[in-house]
Amino acid sequence: VPERLRASSVHLAWLAAEKEVQELEKQCEAQQELESRIKLMRNRLKAMRKGAAARVDAVSKMIEHRKAELLINNEKVRELEGRQNEPPPYPALTNAQPLGLALTEAVKEMRKRALSRKREESNPLSLKQPASWPSLYSIGDLWLAKAELEHALSWRLDSCPTDRAQPQRRIQSPELL
Repeated sequence: VPERLRASSVHLAWLAAEKEVQELEKQCEAQQELESRIKLMRNRLKAMRKGAAARVDAVSKMIEHRKAELLINNEKVRELEGRQNEPPPYPALTNAQPLGLALTEAVKEMRKRALSRKREESNPLSLKQPASWPSLYSIGDLWLAKAELEHALSWRLDSCPTDRAQPQRRIQSPELL
């Protein structure tokens, strides 16, 4: 085999080997890129799993909290349903009448009770029957009416000075000072 052909065949073999090396380097780079992507994907997957677990925990805690609220609310509803048959504690506040009407009704009720006690009890010192007091409702109505009247009186007295000789205090705005 002549030298020239041998050289050209060596050269061709060298060129083929060079091409093969370049292809292998490209494959190696592609494989390294895939491995780095796989690492990124694995890290993302771990983060997604952690996030999903945290969301599941948060949702389960929220569900437990809502269940506890529901139990408390059901208990309150049962309690309110049980109280429906009871009379209201302050009828003057629950009915739509003005406080003055409730007050007159309370006074009438107290008078009726006082009259009925006078008729029934011949001996007030007798221990056969327990002492009768005005109802708590009428006392509450009187107490509320008293507070309302005191408030109205204090407002009226504050708005109308009785002594005109006293100088009225006026507040100056800071801009005028």
